Amino acid sequence: MVFPIGRGLRLTLIIPISQQRIPPSHEQLGDQVMTEKIRPPKRLYSIPEAAVYLGRTDWAIREMVWAGKIPCIRDGRRVLLDINDMDRWIEKQKTTFSF
Repeated sequence: MVFPIGRGLRLTLIIPISQQRIPPSHEQLGDQVMTEKIRPPKRLYSIPEAAVYLGRTDWAIREMVWAGKIPCIRDGRRVLLDINDMDRWIEKQKTTFSF
């Protein structure tokens, strides 16, 4: 486990396996697994979330949207990006290099 302790410092704790809490298996949970609500994965991402997903800065994502390189959804002032469009953009950017 890692705990921030200020000014960029982190404290790392190493817990022996014998003391770690192991989650129960599906067999041990029984009907509880079947009755839990399963939330669908998130489809729309804000600019900062999309920046993390694509490994770019917020402003780089904004410039991509302004240049029309990636489609967006506008909801009032909110700008959202569809994960499928981001994945499609990634696939278009792939190139192969050969000698």
